[in-house]
Amino acid sequence: PLTTPEGLYPITGINTLKINNSLTQGVATLNNAILQQIAGGNHVDVFGYSQSSSVSSLLMSQLAAEGVKPSQVSFILVGDPSNPNGGFLERFVGVSAPSFGLTSNITGATPSNLFPTSIYTKEYDGFADFPQYPINLLSDLNAFAGIAFDHTAYVDLTPQQISGATDLGTFGNTTYYMIPTDNLPLLEPLRWIPFGNPVADLLQPDLTVL
Repeated sequence: PLTTPEGLYPITGINTLKINNSLTQGVATLNNAILQQIAGGNHVDVFGYSQSSSVSSLLMSQLAAEGVKPSQVSFILVGDPSNPNGGFLERFVGVSAPSFGLTSNITGATPSNLFPTSIYTKEYDGFADFPQYPINLLSDLNAFAGIAFDHTAYVDLTPQQISGATDLGTFGNTTYYMIPTDNLPLLEPLRWIPFGNPVADLLQPDLTVL
């Protein structure tokens, strides 16, 4: 495992790195590790989770420019904020918020045609499966709830859930998988209270459509 900053100021604390600085350091760390392994004659499988998926995404073009071949490196990414269809950094490509360290050069999608890649996304994960139409406020609220309940749930997935993921297709060198979520994240707090489950089950079908 590699230690990367994973900073997301101010969410991760006032003394942590802003996201652009955190990603830059992460890219350098991962790049050095990959090149060392390749120099040793090894094939490298990179596993990235959350911000580390975005680190991997940013690094792909750099590796290609450094002459690394697709036969030498492959990627498995989960909870990818740069997911080409739903990633938070992809949905708001070009948006810049310097006070939070979000600059337009770090937004965008994971390249699909550079290295063999598998991207796994948990349904409603707000960082990796953000609504296509942000004007739908219910969808936005559900996505933000999904950051709390789904984005943190990858470590608890069973082998059966992973193998049962929906194959969304292969584009270029990248295959995309969606892992279904049984319950809307927006209703999870309701399920915590006594008799909340029946009420949530009653609301969920219509709320899912909305």
